[in-house]
Amino acid sequence: MRAKYLFIYIAAGIAFLAVSAWVFLTNGKNAKALRAKYKLGGLLLTCTAMLSVASCGQVPHPGVTCYDVAVTCYDPVVNDYAHIIASRQDENGIWLVSKGDSLKVLVEFPTYSRYSVVISKFVDSKAGDLLQTETFDAPSRDDFDHSFVFAPADETYRGAALAQIFGKDEQLGEDMELSINYNIIITDGEN
Repeated sequence: MRAKYLFIYIAAGIAFLAVSAWVFLTNGKNAKALRAKYKLGGLLLTCTAMLSVASCGQVPHPGVTCYDVAVTCYDPVVNDYAHIIASRQDENGIWLVSKGDSLKVLVEFPTYSRYSVVISKFVDSKAGDLLQTETFDAPSRDDFDHSFVFAPADETYRGAALAQIFGKDEQLGEDMELSINYNIIITDGEN
């Protein structure tokens, strides 16, 4: 912010506080006080908006502000949308699964050639020991689904688990998470 505008903002802020006190002391029944408060508030909001655009050097093109995120060619862009479907849900919409159940992964707008599903124990609000990993190749660039059988490494575990879907980025050599984390409950069978 330029120094010459700082005095104007301080004066307008003090005036707004004074008028707000006037409105408070009259219990909001003085029409002159209310009008003055609304006008000063509108003036402060307008000046703040104009200053935020002008401070970025965007005066000729005010459609762009400082708050727009710059896009670089190095930012990984995830276009995929993937989610998991199981056959049973509880009353909260959490998937219920047991050993031998079929799970399905639906991938929309795939951009990767390889995907993986990682299912882990969910202990103390974080992922714990690995229960199962399923890796598969995308058959094409069209939407697709992949089914697999839930066969946990720890067959005795019952309770909360976390399922995550990743796309393998061959260029970066890392896994890109494609979906929100899915909470699942591992049960003994039909409920």
